[in-house]
Amino acid sequence: VDISPKLYPADVINGVCFVVSARAFKIIKGFDPDYFMYGEEHDLCFRLYGQGLHCAYWSGESIIHSIGHKDHAKLICWRDILVRCNQILFLKKHNRLFSAFILSLLFSFSFTLKLFRGFVFEDFTFKQVISYFFNPILLNQSFVKKIHPA
Repeated sequence: VDISPKLYPADVINGVCFVVSARAFKIIKGFDPDYFMYGEEHDLCFRLYGQGLHCAYWSGESIIHSIGHKDHAKLICWRDILVRCNQILFLKKHNRLFSAFILSLLFSFSFTLKLFRGFVFEDFTFKQVISYFFNPILLNQSFVKKIHPA
């Protein structure tokens, strides 16, 4: 059995650790600045495919990413919201407006149920969260402003 590392085609590469050629990065004009974090690698891979380029997974050594955040059963933190907002943003950016709207409604409904089940919003109010589902760029911009105040 041959167990030497190989390249395998992949639709998306996780952003924890990946390599992209400078040529490919220039062709797609780098990362989309509308994403603060979470989901930007999906957008990058999608745009690579749109230019006829490909992504691949190497089966050799790997990196283990330890998540260092609190994990309380009934706590909704900024990560939970940002991941969902960027899923919606991805759909909006790639002309899936109806799908983005439906996903915004579904997330809003889901978080409304969570509110009634006693979940606590750690970083944002419930009203802010719902508004971000319908305008996810605002959430990303709020994080950028925290890091780079004007």
